Parts: sequence; structure tokens; C-alpha cells
Amino acid sequence: MSSKETCRTELRAAVRHLSDRGLYSASKWAAEQLMGIEQDPSKHTPSHTRFQRGSSSIRRRFRTAGAAESSATPSGGVSYVSTPSMVGPEEYDYDPIDSDFYLLAKSYFDCREYRRAAHVLRDQTGKKAVFLRCYALYLHVLVTSCKSDAVNRELVSLERELSTLRKNGTIDPFGLYIYGLVLKEKGNENLARSVLVESVNIYPWNWSAWSELQTLCTTIEALNSLNINNHWMKDFFLSSAYQELRMHNESLAKYEYLQGTFTFSNYIQAQIAKAQYNLREFEQVEVIFEELLRNDPYRIEDMDMYSNVLYAKECFSALSYLAHRVFLTDKYRPESCCIVGNYYSLKGQHEKSVMYFRRALKLNKNYLSAWTLMGHEYVEMKNTSAAVDAYRRAVDINPCDYRAWYGLGQAYEMMGMPFLCTSLFQEVGILATK
Repeated sequence: MSSKETCRTELRAAVRHLSDRGLYSASKWAAEQLMGIEQDPSKHTPSHTRFQRGSSSIRRRFRTAGAAESSATPSGGVSYVSTPSMVGPEEYDYDPIDSDFYLLAKSYFDCREYRRAAHVLRDQTGKKAVFLRCYALYLHVLVTSCKSDAVNRELVSLERELSTLRKNGTIDPFGLYIYGLVLKEKGNENLARSVLVESVNIYPWNWSAWSELQTLCTTIEALNSLNINNHWMKDFFLSSAYQELRMHNESLAKYEYLQGTFTFSNYIQAQIAKAQYNLREFEQVEVIFEELLRNDPYRIEDMDMYSNVLYAKECFSALSYLAHRVFLTDKYRPESCCIVGNYYSLKGQHEKSVMYFRRALKLNKNYLSAWTLMGHEYVEMKNTSAAVDAYRRAVDINPCDYRAWYGLGQAYEMMGMPFLCTSLFQEVGILATK
């Protein structure tokens, strides 16, 4: 692991680069990890360290056995290669004075006028301008309600242009990230994986690229085949990948190792809570989320998982308070809608619960937990055909989601289809032991 000061310097630069290119989720993630690095109290006033107060008590209380001895070296044969002479993120401060075209396009992009932003940059050849134009076109394709022939042709055109830039060696890591997204959208997962690996090897501070790469690693074999440079960002990636592959103990050990540097990272604490949630350690999960909300009272990320814990424990008053809190903070977040849906489900108002899960899916059609939870509600309502449809949508999004498979088996059992039901329950058993 690099020194705290090295990580801090790299993340500060990354926040600026990512935000400047409209990669706001990655920029926010980098900024949160930046604040997660412990400040030296002797060098900073209390106002500079207040964000970090009290955040380490969870780590002391629920430390994973043996985590102190865990190292950055991954288990399972994931290949590390020696770090090349990689320049820092400051290399990407090229074009010190952005062209007027770029500034105008970026203002349109920030207003979500993607086609307009791309049009402004149609004749610009700088790497930064090419990235923003391609990214704007890609987002335009995503927000288009139906995949018309014109939209599909636009995706093909984007793929062709980015492929040419890659072959000519005139593409930067941000362009490679967009190329990987386009390839994934087109169903070319193997090449998408290779391109995203190129991107993170050159510029490892883009968490969005790591996240997309993770979705393409649905087996431990696929994860082990990656040839990724030895950078501290790789440990974040492996921690998350292990969790999705249901290697929860390995994931916990890796996150404990990262906490040595990112002592006050709310992200890491939330991921530890997620792993413990999957291990059914609900008491510990509840303590972590309570402290997260004390440190970050307007946080909505991962709070739907907290609502699942409160639902399972039938903590009606706590779930009611959480639903009210997130609804006042931002009622147009899918997490907020799922929390309110859980609240109404616990009250036995299943129709209202379904209504909020549907709202969550209007905000994000690929929101996995909303599909699964909505399937549960339809089972309660004895609407088995709707439950099957919801569970199947969940499985399409994540084939490794054993909860959706179990729900699907339960629905088929209610429909009197025992052979199909048995097959699905066997699938659940396989996934649960992975």
C-alpha cells in the first residue's frame, strides 16, 4: 500500500480530473476516499478533522479475525504485475486552458443536453474533447427511451470511431473507458474486459471503470485472468469483486487491510456492513449503519440494505424513522423508494409497497433489489405470474443473486410446478455455497 500522503495527493488530482470530464460518480467516490484518510491532528485544526470523528469505533469493535495480518496480495491466483513507471494523475492536466468549445460543451453536458454538447465538439480533436463528445453521445443513447435503428447506428458509429483511435494509439484512458462501455452495451464482453483493464492500468483512479470491469467478472476464473497493475486501487476492486462473488470473508479481510490507510472511509464501513449482512450478522450491520448515519446524516447510499435489516428484525419504529428521513432528504432516489416500500410491506400494505418499488425501477430500471423485493410482495399478494416476471428480471440483471432464484423457485412451487421448482432450489444451493 502506498503512503497516506501519496494516496491523498493522487486522489486530490483525480477528483479534479474526473469532475472536469463529467465523471461525477467516480469523482464523488474519490473525494470520499480522500476524506477517509486520517489527517494528522497536529497539523490541522479541529474543523479540518470533524468529518472523521468517531468513525473508527466500528473498526475497533468488529475487527475481522486475522485481518491485521492480511496483505495486499490477493488470494486465488489473481495475477499482479510489477508496477510500471506510471505517471501520477497530474499528467492528465493537459490543455491548461480549455478551449471555448469545450467550456460551452461542458456547460451543455452539465445541463444534460448531451446531443447539443456532442454537436459543439464535432470538429475538436483534442483527447479531452473527443472523450466528452463520445461520452455525451453514449449517455444520449442510454437515455433514449427505445432502441431505434438510428440509436443503434449511433452506437455502431461510436464503436467504430473508438476502435480506430485505439488502434492508432491516440486514445487516452478515459476514451478507453467509454470504449469499454460501448462494447459492453453491444454484448462484446471479452473485448470490453480487455479494454477496461487497459484503462485502469493507465489511469487507476477512475472508480467507474473498475465498477464496470467488476460487472464483467461473474466467475472467479474471469477475475483471476485479469492482468492488472499493482496499484492500491486494485485492492478496492478486489474487495468489491470478492463480495459480488460471495467470497465474503476474503472481502472483509481486504477491507480491513484498506482501513489501515483509509481509516475513516464511510464507503469501506458500508461495504463491511454489506458483507456482514450477507453473512447474516444483522446485529453488527445495524451498529455500523447507526454510526454511519451519525457521521453522515444525509447519506442515502446503501441505506436500503439497512432497511432490509430493520425489516427482518421487525423494527417498525426504526424503519418508519429511516423512511421518513430519506424521503425528506431525496425522495427521487431508488434507495429512498425501496426503503419506503419496505416500510409499507412491514405494515402489510403490499399494494402500496409495490407502488414504491415500481417508482424505484422508473428511476433505475436495473435496480436489482427493487425487482427482488417486488417479487416478494407479489408472492404475498398471491400474484405468482407477476412475481415470476419480477424475479426473472432480477436474475437477468445478476445471475448470481440467489435470493431472486429462491423467490423464483417459491413462485413456481405455488404454481404447482414441482420439477421446475426443484431445479431452481438446486441452483440456489449451488449459488449459496459459492
